Amino acid sequence: MIKYKWFFVDWSVPISLIGSMMLASQFTEEAGEGFIISRSNSSSIEGKFIQKNIYYVSEERPFGENIRNQRIEYMIIEFNITNGRYLGLELLNPPRTIKPLISKLSEMIGLGLIITDSLVNPLHWAEQIEKQAKSFKLTEMQVSDVGIASNSLARISVSGECDIRKDFSDFIGNKKYSVQQVKFRVKLLESEVKSCLIELKKNGSAKFYSGWSVKLYSLVRNSLDSQAIR
Repeated sequence: MIKYKWFFVDWSVPISLIGSMMLASQFTEEAGEGFIISRSNSSSIEGKFIQKNIYYVSEERPFGENIRNQRIEYMIIEFNITNGRYLGLELLNPPRTIKPLISKLSEMIGLGLIITDSLVNPLHWAEQIEKQAKSFKLTEMQVSDVGIASNSLARISVSGECDIRKDFSDFIGNKKYSVQQVKFRVKLLESEVKSCLIELKKNGSAKFYSGWSVKLYSLVRNSLDSQAIR
Protein backbone atom coordinates (compact mmCIF):
# COMPACT_ATOMS: atom_id res chain seq x y z
CA MET A 1 0.00 0.00 0.00
CA ILE A 2 1.18 3.52 -0.84
CA LYS A 3 -0.32 6.61 0.78
CA TYR A 4 -0.02 10.25 -0.30
CA LYS A 5 -1.13 13.37 1.53
CA TRP A 6 -1.20 16.78 -0.15
CA PHE A 7 -1.29 20.24 1.40
CA PHE A 8 -1.87 23.77 0.16
CA VAL A 9 1.19 25.87 0.93
CA ASP A 10 2.22 29.50 0.67
CA TRP A 11 5.98 29.16 0.97
CA SER A 12 6.56 32.95 1.04
CA VAL A 13 10.20 32.40 -0.06
CA PRO A 14 11.77 30.90 -3.22
CA ILE A 15 12.09 27.11 -3.39
CA SER A 16 15.81 27.45 -4.07
CA LEU A 17 16.21 29.29 -0.74
CA ILE A 18 14.29 26.55 1.11
CA GLY A 19 16.65 24.00 -0.47
CA SER A 20 19.65 25.94 0.81
CA MET A 21 18.12 26.10 4.30
CA MET A 22 17.56 22.36 4.30
CA LEU A 23 21.12 21.67 3.18
CA ALA A 24 22.31 23.82 6.08
CA SER A 25 20.13 21.75 8.43
CA GLN A 26 21.05 18.22 7.37
CA PHE A 27 20.40 15.28 9.63
CA THR A 28 23.23 13.99 11.80
CA GLU A 29 23.18 11.65 14.76
CA GLU A 30 24.50 14.46 16.93
CA ALA A 31 21.85 16.99 15.85
CA GLY A 32 19.06 14.44 16.30
CA GLU A 33 16.92 15.86 13.51
CA GLY A 34 17.27 17.35 10.06
CA PHE A 35 16.90 16.78 6.35
CA ILE A 36 18.37 14.44 3.78
CA ILE A 37 17.91 15.90 0.29
CA SER A 38 17.90 13.58 -2.71
CA ARG A 39 17.00 16.17 -5.36
CA SER A 40 16.79 19.96 -5.33
CA ASN A 41 16.39 22.68 -7.96
CA SER A 42 14.68 26.05 -8.34
CA SER A 43 11.18 24.55 -8.62
CA SER A 44 11.14 21.42 -6.44
CA ILE A 45 12.80 19.59 -3.54
CA GLU A 46 12.60 15.88 -2.82
CA GLY A 47 13.90 14.39 0.38
CA LYS A 48 13.29 13.16 3.92
CA PHE A 49 12.95 14.75 7.32
CA ILE A 50 14.34 12.56 10.11
CA GLN A 51 13.89 12.92 13.84
CA LYS A 52 15.82 10.73 16.27
CA ASN A 53 13.89 9.79 19.41
CA ILE A 54 15.56 8.24 22.46
CA TYR A 55 13.57 6.71 25.26
CA TYR A 56 14.14 4.28 28.10
CA VAL A 57 12.19 1.16 29.00
CA SER A 58 12.36 -0.53 32.41
CA GLU A 59 12.38 -4.31 32.33
CA GLU A 60 12.09 -6.54 35.36
CA ARG A 61 14.27 -9.66 35.37
CA PRO A 62 13.08 -13.02 36.81
CA PHE A 63 14.87 -12.39 40.12
CA GLY A 64 13.36 -8.94 40.65
CA GLU A 65 16.21 -6.88 39.19
CA ASN A 66 15.13 -3.83 37.17
CA ILE A 67 17.06 -3.14 34.00
CA ARG A 68 16.75 0.19 32.18
CA ASN A 69 17.23 -0.24 28.44
CA GLN A 70 17.76 2.55 25.95
CA ARG A 71 15.80 2.42 22.73
CA ILE A 72 16.24 4.59 19.66
CA GLU A 73 13.57 5.18 17.02
CA TYR A 74 13.76 7.27 13.88
CA MET A 75 10.71 9.08 12.58
CA ILE A 76 11.07 9.52 8.82
CA ILE A 77 8.82 11.77 6.73
CA GLU A 78 9.33 11.58 2.96
CA PHE A 79 8.31 14.75 1.14
CA ASN A 80 8.18 16.47 -2.21
CA ILE A 81 8.04 20.28 -2.30
CA THR A 82 6.99 22.10 -5.46
CA ASN A 83 6.70 25.71 -6.54
CA GLY A 84 3.32 27.43 -6.28
CA ARG A 85 0.83 27.38 -3.41
CA TYR A 86 -1.57 24.67 -4.63
CA LEU A 87 -0.48 21.18 -3.56
CA GLY A 88 2.95 22.57 -2.77
CA LEU A 89 3.71 19.88 -0.18
CA GLU A 90 3.33 16.16 -0.82
CA LEU A 91 4.04 13.51 1.82
CA LEU A 92 4.66 9.86 1.01
CA ASN A 93 3.45 7.30 3.59
CA PRO A 94 3.33 9.94 6.34
CA PRO A 95 3.37 8.91 10.03
CA ARG A 96 0.47 9.73 12.35
CA THR A 97 1.92 13.10 13.27
CA ILE A 98 3.87 15.45 11.02
CA LYS A 99 4.23 18.22 13.62
CA PRO A 100 8.05 17.89 13.84
CA LEU A 101 8.36 18.57 10.09
CA ILE A 102 5.92 21.49 10.16
CA SER A 103 7.67 22.96 13.21
CA LYS A 104 11.07 22.70 11.51
CA LEU A 105 9.79 24.35 8.32
CA SER A 106 8.21 27.15 10.37
CA GLU A 107 11.46 27.61 12.28
CA MET A 108 13.44 27.95 9.04
CA ILE A 109 11.02 30.01 6.94
CA GLY A 110 9.30 32.12 9.58
CA LEU A 111 5.81 33.47 10.11
CA GLY A 112 5.09 33.87 6.38
CA LEU A 113 4.71 30.10 5.96
CA ILE A 114 1.11 28.89 5.57
CA ILE A 115 0.28 25.15 5.36
CA THR A 116 -3.33 23.91 5.26
CA ASP A 117 -5.15 20.68 4.38
CA SER A 118 -6.28 20.37 0.78
CA LEU A 119 -9.98 19.90 1.56
CA VAL A 120 -12.00 18.21 -1.17
CA ASN A 121 -15.23 16.33 -1.84
CA PRO A 122 -13.84 12.78 -2.35
CA LEU A 123 -16.74 11.81 -4.62
CA HIS A 124 -16.10 14.74 -6.98
CA TRP A 125 -12.38 13.92 -6.88
CA ALA A 126 -13.07 10.30 -7.83
CA GLU A 127 -15.50 11.27 -10.61
CA GLN A 128 -12.86 13.57 -12.07
CA ILE A 129 -10.57 10.52 -12.29
CA GLU A 130 -13.40 8.50 -13.84
CA LYS A 131 -13.49 10.86 -16.83
CA GLN A 132 -10.12 9.53 -18.01
CA ALA A 133 -10.58 5.88 -17.01
CA LYS A 134 -11.46 2.92 -19.24
CA SER A 135 -13.09 1.12 -16.32
CA PHE A 136 -14.37 2.63 -13.06
CA LYS A 137 -16.45 1.22 -10.20
CA LEU A 138 -17.19 3.06 -6.94
CA THR A 139 -17.49 0.31 -4.32
CA GLU A 140 -17.52 2.15 -0.97
CA MET A 141 -18.55 5.54 0.39
CA GLN A 142 -18.64 6.95 3.89
CA VAL A 143 -20.75 10.03 4.60
CA SER A 144 -21.49 12.06 7.73
CA ASP A 145 -23.89 14.79 8.87
CA VAL A 146 -26.90 12.95 7.48
CA GLY A 147 -30.04 14.44 9.00
CA ILE A 148 -32.25 11.68 10.43
CA ALA A 149 -34.31 13.84 12.82
CA SER A 150 -34.64 17.48 13.81
CA ASN A 151 -31.68 17.29 16.21
CA SER A 152 -29.89 14.13 15.10
CA LEU A 153 -27.18 13.42 12.55
CA ALA A 154 -25.89 10.07 11.33
CA ARG A 155 -22.73 8.65 9.80
CA ILE A 156 -23.36 6.08 7.09
CA SER A 157 -21.06 3.61 5.29
CA VAL A 158 -22.21 1.95 2.08
CA SER A 159 -20.29 -0.76 0.22
CA GLY A 160 -20.94 -3.31 -2.49
CA GLU A 161 -19.44 -5.44 -5.24
CA CYS A 162 -21.02 -3.27 -7.95
CA ASP A 163 -21.01 0.51 -8.34
CA ILE A 164 -22.98 1.81 -5.36
CA ARG A 165 -23.83 5.34 -6.53
CA LYS A 166 -27.37 4.70 -7.74
CA ASP A 167 -28.30 2.61 -4.69
CA PHE A 168 -26.86 5.27 -2.41
CA SER A 169 -28.75 8.02 -4.22
CA ASP A 170 -32.02 6.08 -3.96
CA PHE A 171 -31.41 5.47 -0.25
CA ILE A 172 -30.33 8.97 0.77
CA GLY A 173 -33.00 10.80 -1.22
CA ASN A 174 -33.00 14.58 -0.66
CA LYS A 175 -31.08 14.47 2.62
CA LYS A 176 -27.98 16.61 2.92
CA TYR A 177 -24.68 14.90 3.75
CA SER A 178 -20.92 15.33 3.68
CA VAL A 179 -18.73 12.77 1.90
CA GLN A 180 -15.78 11.71 4.07
CA GLN A 181 -14.13 9.04 1.90
CA VAL A 182 -14.65 6.79 -1.10
CA LYS A 183 -13.08 3.64 -2.52
CA PHE A 184 -13.12 2.63 -6.15
CA ARG A 185 -11.54 0.29 -8.67
CA VAL A 186 -10.10 1.80 -11.80
CA LYS A 187 -8.34 0.80 -15.02
CA LEU A 188 -6.74 3.33 -17.31
CA LEU A 189 -6.19 0.82 -20.15
CA GLU A 190 -8.34 -2.00 -21.46
CA SER A 191 -5.23 -4.18 -21.60
CA GLU A 192 -4.71 -4.00 -17.82
CA VAL A 193 -5.43 -7.38 -16.24
CA LYS A 194 -6.29 -6.11 -12.76
CA SER A 195 -7.90 -2.90 -11.61
CA CYS A 196 -6.31 -0.62 -9.03
CA LEU A 197 -8.08 -0.14 -5.69
CA ILE A 198 -7.83 3.45 -4.43
CA GLU A 199 -9.18 5.23 -1.36
CA LEU A 200 -9.66 9.01 -1.35
CA LYS A 201 -10.35 11.07 1.77
CA LYS A 202 -11.75 14.53 2.42
CA ASN A 203 -8.43 15.78 3.80
CA GLY A 204 -6.67 15.37 0.44
CA SER A 205 -5.08 11.96 1.01
CA ALA A 206 -5.03 8.94 -1.30
CA LYS A 207 -4.21 5.28 -0.65
CA PHE A 208 -3.18 2.98 -3.49
CA TYR A 209 -3.91 -0.56 -2.31
CA SER A 210 -2.77 -2.14 -5.59
CA GLY A 211 -1.77 -1.32 -9.15
CA TRP A 212 0.24 1.88 -8.56
CA SER A 213 1.70 3.48 -11.69
CA VAL A 214 3.21 6.87 -12.51
CA LYS A 215 0.34 7.61 -14.90
CA LEU A 216 -2.32 6.78 -12.34
CA TYR A 217 -0.53 8.72 -9.60
CA SER A 218 -0.36 11.78 -11.87
CA LEU A 219 -4.05 11.49 -12.69
CA VAL A 220 -5.01 11.28 -9.00
CA ARG A 221 -2.85 14.28 -8.10
CA ASN A 222 -3.95 16.46 -11.00
CA SER A 223 -7.60 15.61 -10.37
CA LEU A 224 -7.21 16.76 -6.77
CA ASP A 225 -5.67 20.02 -7.98
CA SER A 226 -8.78 20.72 -10.07
CA GLN A 227 -11.30 19.75 -7.37
CA ALA A 228 -9.82 20.88 -4.05
CA ILE A 229 -11.56 23.61 -2.07
CA ARG A 230 -9.29 26.64 -1.95
